[in-house]
Amino acid sequence: MLQDIPRLRAEDYERLRKLYGFDDPVYIQYWKWLWQLIQLNPGYSTEYGQPALDIIWPALKNTLVLTITAVVIGKSMAILLGIYSAVRQYSIGDYLLTGLTFIAYSVPAFWLGLMMIIAFSVKLGWLPTSGIVNPDLTPGTWEYMIDWIKHLILPVAVLAISEIIQVQRFMRSSLLEVLRQDYLTTARAKGLSEQVVIGRHALKNALIPVVTIIAVTMPRVVGGSTVVETVFAYPGMGRLLYTVDHGQ
Repeated sequence: MLQDIPRLRAEDYERLRKLYGFDDPVYIQYWKWLWQLIQLNPGYSTEYGQPALDIIWPALKNTLVLTITAVVIGKSMAILLGIYSAVRQYSIGDYLLTGLTFIAYSVPAFWLGLMMIIAFSVKLGWLPTSGIVNPDLTPGTWEYMIDWIKHLILPVAVLAISEIIQVQRFMRSSLLEVLRQDYLTTARAKGLSEQVVIGRHALKNALIPVVTIIAVTMPRVVGGSTVVETVFAYPGMGRLLYTVDHGQ
């Protein structure tokens, strides 16, 4: 608070209160804040010495690219793997996917990220360890785009694996339940192939609860991105929150 600032004179204290609107009633202060927020003006950062939007927007764009890419890849693969496990129930592939899912579920995201850095960056040297792009490259060139994609691969992979874990088992259970329904038995009795029974009739009903689960788990993606961005020093919102909180 202003009164906690050492060697602050009374007249300076009153001047600052008026400057920042602290002398207004609480409801006026709230309305001013809400109106500025509606105008997409979150204020001015005294710590960074620039408008807060100039700090937040680049980080937010990077986080959106990371999370949307991870969600699309992770959910798509989870649905496909769930269909495979349901169609080939109790097969070697089903058992293998089940085992890998349980193992991956117990692995923290930060540990998985570190192991990927050691394997693919330190040992093999295939991918960069951190950041978002090499600053020496010219924006808009093919080299810049390729390097940007390379920087995305590891953090996207860690987030996508988390998405696969959450959805794959649920997709398997949902499809297995639908495949046991009487109307699918009738469809098979009419001579429809198994591909038609699954693709045209079973899949669309099995996806209904899965879509609900996907919507519910979306906030977890944002929370997980904070850990992933910190591990890979990815300049997104999670990394920004971490650096601000730790005074970096």
